[in-house]
Amino acid sequence: MNFHGGYFGKEKLKDFSVNIPTLPYPNGLKELLIDEIEGLVRYPEIDGITAKQAISASIGVDDSQIILGNGATELIYLYARSTGIKKAVILEPTFTEYRRALELNEIDVVSFSYLDQIKQDGNISSINLNEEAFAEAVAEKLRGESADLLVLCNPNNPTGHYYEAAWIESVIEKSGIEHLKVFIDESFSDFLKSEIKERIEIKPSESNHVFLLRSMTKNFEVPGLRIGYGIGNRDTILKMSKYKEPWSLNAFALKSIPFFLKQQAHLEMLQKWSNDECNCMMDTLKKVQELTVFEGYANFVLIKVKDGFGDVTFKALIDRGYYLRRCEDFEGLGKDYFRIALRSNAENVALATVIGEVIGGM
Repeated sequence: MNFHGGYFGKEKLKDFSVNIPTLPYPNGLKELLIDEIEGLVRYPEIDGITAKQAISASIGVDDSQIILGNGATELIYLYARSTGIKKAVILEPTFTEYRRALELNEIDVVSFSYLDQIKQDGNISSINLNEEAFAEAVAEKLRGESADLLVLCNPNNPTGHYYEAAWIESVIEKSGIEHLKVFIDESFSDFLKSEIKERIEIKPSESNHVFLLRSMTKNFEVPGLRIGYGIGNRDTILKMSKYKEPWSLNAFALKSIPFFLKQQAHLEMLQKWSNDECNCMMDTLKKVQELTVFEGYANFVLIKVKDGFGDVTFKALIDRGYYLRRCEDFEGLGKDYFRIALRSNAENVALATVIGEVIGGM
C-alpha cells in the first residue's frame, strides 16, 4: 500500500499533510445525512443510476458515459484492470496510485519527468516550463515507448502544475498514435479559478479516448464518504462496468451526489479561498532564501529545501508543532521536498513564518 498524507500520532501537531480544506460543510449536508439514516434498512441502488443521471444533467454528458466510484481511487484501479492497456507513460512526479494500479495489472509503466523539463531563470523561486518543447518531448516519449496510455493529474499532485487543454490536445496530435488513451485525474480541478477552469474541459466522445476522473472528496471536505466519478466514451465505461463490483457506493454517498452538484456557492468560496491562500503562501515562501517554491494552482504548495536538509527541516518543524507531507515516495522527488496543504489563513501565515525561521537558522 502506498504512503499518503495524514498525521496519526499522539502529539498535537498542525497537520499540513492532508489536502482536505478546513472549510465548513455546505449548509444542509448534515441534515441530509441524518435524514438518510431511516433508509439504511434498504439496499442502495446497485449502479447509482439516480446519482449518475444527476451528474449527467449537471455536466451535459450522457449517463452512459459516466461511472461512479468509491472515491476516485477505486476508478484508478478499475480503469487499469479493464481497459486493455499494454504500456503507459505517466507524467511524474504525481499521485503514486496510478503506477501501483497499472503494475498490479501487469502493465508496463514508464515515467516521464515534468521536473526534468523545467528551467530556472536565476531566481530559485521562479520555475518555468517551455510548454511547446515539453509537448514535443512527451509525444516523442509516447512514440518511442510504443505506449497506448498517457496518465496525468491536472492540476498535478504534488507539484500543482496545470496542463491546459490545448497542450494535452497537442501532445495527442504530435504523438501520432492512433487511438491513444489519455487518463486525466481532475480531482483538484474545482480549486482552479473559474476563468482557468473553463479552459480545461475535454469532453470525451465516441471519437476519442480521453477518460476524466473527478472527486467530491476534497472540494466538499468529505473523504469519509468516498465519492468519485469518471467520464469516458461508452466503450470505456462499458468495459469498466463489467469489472465493477456491485454496491460500491453506500446510501449516504449516493444521496450526497445530487446535493453536492447544486452547491455552486460553496465551490465559488472554495476557489476564492484556494486562490487567495495559495498565492499568499507562495509569495511569503518565495522570500525565504535557499527555498524552492513551485508555482501551483491547487490547495497545496510544493517546496524544496537545500539538498540534504530534508531530515533536519522535518524534525525542526515537528518540534515547532507542524507536520508536512514528505515527498520521498513521489517519483523524482525525495526527502528534501515537502507538500504543504493549505489550511486557514492564520495557520498558513504562521507556518510560512516558522518555515522562514527554520530555514534561516540553518
